[in-house]
Amino acid sequence: MPEDRGVLAILTSMLYIVDRAIPVVVGLALLVFLFGLLKFLASAGNEDAIKDGRRLMAYGVVALFVMVSVWGLVGIVNQLSGINQGGSANLPRLAE
Repeated sequence: MPEDRGVLAILTSMLYIVDRAIPVVVGLALLVFLFGLLKFLASAGNEDAIKDGRRLMAYGVVALFVMVSVWGLVGIVNQLSGINQGGSANLPRLAE
């Protein structure tokens, strides 16, 4: 069925985009954390800058925690369901 190939092509394209975006997003979260740390350390006595640094560090840690947790949950689901990473998916089809 041609519709199946179209859907599979769209899903493959989305997977490619997500695979390329994940390292970028993790890197951005790490940069936010490091920028907050730098701001925190460089703000000698300035309470507003200290608060901003703590806030940025908290956002970075939460973002990293969420991403690593989702990555772990996906790995657990793959392990329990027997799906191998990089394998192909069999889409359900209606009887012809």
